[in-house]
Amino acid sequence: MAMSQATDSSSGSDETTLVGTAVSASKNTLVVRTRANTHQVFVLDLDTIKPQTIPPGAEVTITSVSTGEPELRLARVISLGGQSAQRSQADEQPPPIPVSTRRLQNDIERHTRKVVFGVRAGIGMNPEVIDIGIHARMGPILHRDIQFRPSAEAGFGEVTKFFGVNPDVSYRLPLTPRWSSWSTYVAAGPSFGFSQQHFEKGSSGIDWGNLEFTPGLNIVVGLESRRGFLVEFRSTVYASPNPIFRLMFGYSF
Repeated sequence: MAMSQATDSSSGSDETTLVGTAVSASKNTLVVRTRANTHQVFVLDLDTIKPQTIPPGAEVTITSVSTGEPELRLARVISLGGQSAQRSQADEQPPPIPVSTRRLQNDIERHTRKVVFGVRAGIGMNPEVIDIGIHARMGPILHRDIQFRPSAEAGFGEVTKFFGVNPDVSYRLPLTPRWSSWSTYVAAGPSFGFSQQHFEKGSSGIDWGNLEFTPGLNIVVGLESRRGFLVEFRSTVYASPNPIFRLMFGYSF
């Protein structure tokens, strides 16, 4: 029976080599089936040496290092080893890719996409508002850890109502690998806001003729999951009466 051969051999403190069958390959990930019919996910980065294409069913030899997650390893070198595996009708059908493996691969693919969009909501203090908005993440730009994170938000409170656009630029802090479950970033950028305040009781709605332009500077600290969830602590300085501090929760699709 024509099966893929799978062998692990240590080459250094953490470096191992595996020979298996490519099951699913993309620009950022590779799923390999081992001789024991288990599946291993490899993440590929800019430093990974690999063939231009990796056809499904091809035998591959992968030298990799640990990422700290048992289900995920970082591929250093990938080479094709022989022809694609051929199976006769009598051969045993390979097991399907486990749901957890496919989910891990999809999470990494989403996290490494160059453009993503999402929604967010939160609360603002001083003045108190309910904040809702949309955002995008684009990049990398200039450096692999720098991204463009524009967002638009609207806040509604008893006294204050505002609308703002934030063309922020973020930098991923090197506290964790970029493919980790969570990553931390800081961001900054101008804030272009319009707001109004009503101190009379019973006032509601937005008086579009009474909006005040309130530009400022955003300072952001964020925590982002590769599954799309994010938490941001956002402060806008040099702007009044926009919320000085906002706690935002979001999801990127």
